[in-house]
Amino acid sequence: MYKPIILGIAMTALLVGSVPAQQWSPPVRISAPGGCEYPQILAIGDTLHVAYTYGRDGGRIEYLRSTDRGSNWGLPIVVSDTAASFHTYHVRVMVQEMIILVAWTATEEAWPYRHNIFCARSADGGQNWDREIPLLHPGLEPNMYFDAAGSGPLVNAVYGFYEGEIRRFKSLRSTDFGQTWSAPQDIFTCYDAGATSMASIGDTVHLAWGGRFAPTETYEVYYAESTDGGLSWEPNRMISDNDGRSSQLPTMALDDSANVALAWWDMKYSPNYTVGDILIRLSFNGGQSWGPEGIATTCHTADFSDVAWDGDTIRIAWEDQRGLPDGRMVYYSQSPNLIGWSPELRLDTEPEDSYNPALATCGGQVFAVWCDAICNPDTDICGGLYFSMYPFQPQGIREDVANELPEKATVFVYPNPFNSSVLISYSNLKGGEIAIYDIQGKLIKVFALEGGEDGQINWDATDASGETVSSGIYFARARASQESHAVKLLLVR
Repeated sequence: MYKPIILGIAMTALLVGSVPAQQWSPPVRISAPGGCEYPQILAIGDTLHVAYTYGRDGGRIEYLRSTDRGSNWGLPIVVSDTAASFHTYHVRVMVQEMIILVAWTATEEAWPYRHNIFCARSADGGQNWDREIPLLHPGLEPNMYFDAAGSGPLVNAVYGFYEGEIRRFKSLRSTDFGQTWSAPQDIFTCYDAGATSMASIGDTVHLAWGGRFAPTETYEVYYAESTDGGLSWEPNRMISDNDGRSSQLPTMALDDSANVALAWWDMKYSPNYTVGDILIRLSFNGGQSWGPEGIATTCHTADFSDVAWDGDTIRIAWEDQRGLPDGRMVYYSQSPNLIGWSPELRLDTEPEDSYNPALATCGGQVFAVWCDAICNPDTDICGGLYFSMYPFQPQGIREDVANELPEKATVFVYPNPFNSSVLISYSNLKGGEIAIYDIQGKLIKVFALEGGEDGQINWDATDASGETVSSGIYFARARASQESHAVKLLLVR
């Protein structure tokens, strides 16, 4: 039985300007001791979802969940233990209501390593998992790069692999959240390519990758998009500067208005050819055009990064090599739309290697996970997946703070996202109304709260005239007496 998600929002003025990064919580290990790689974290309401590769037992895929914003964590759950003889890469976790989908790549045999893409689903919030399924025929070439992104029931995956002297990119799509998949289709070819990144909302799918189209070119960061759910793709556009210095390792994030942030590792300001800086550009029209680049780092010692975007704040975490030979470190910075950056703040605390940072945001809070080679004090096994959260709450829109709402007023929504109708339940709200607004603040529909203090309404995604509204972000605000509480709704058709 699915449980409704509590999504409270205090609707006040938007925060203007940047608040410097302040105190993060002390890092805690949330995995078993041992080497970890490729984590990803999602924040949905009070629940944090994490998937990663646990390397101590041969590279199995594990899943972790916290239902109280990281204060407590459940035990790691094995998603795939049949890949014990493989090496697993590029783990991605996606959530639709109570269904969780994890996808990854793995080698199927020894040198010359052959790769495949696997996925597994859980229908009960991550407690139990179906057996993983391979998405491709075996026998692909080495050095596969892969990413996947989901929006509602639609999931898109893109992978690149060598075919002779060229790199070929192909895509897969699922319209039932990973139960069935389309056959691979060609997107484009190039001479060489590396890491990819994807993000999606509705039928718009964003793809970024680092590579080159000719052997005489340097690696640059390219961007392509699909506006029909991955059925067709626009031509690639170069996002980084063609300046003869390598640019790669892109990562993307979307804000609540579907604006796109694209960050990458760039060597053009670095005095050497091994490390560089994290650069970022923003698009406020769904990837059609891009603003000027911002520079998030200053020491020219950065490489792998992750980006998150909530409210008016861009957040970056990255691997940093300024402490070599002691090891890599994980740093963090933030900015309001690339105008000034907070001081670079180190998240890990010990000299051992720290790497593969991943970020998630929700309601002004920031959640970070990373892999750390730290010597654990409670065991002789080194390494693990570590977590820290940034407790700052902006004095602006604050999402998912149901724990702060008074007991006398509570609002629930289910499902969210939705594609036809959404049930809005309320308690201890006598009289008043529930009003639906679009993202621009335009009033769409009003429901009068009649009868008792507890009840529910069903919004069928129509306006006051009965016309069906388009996909997008909406707000349902409940008002009674002097109280006003709201939920954010995502309509995906």
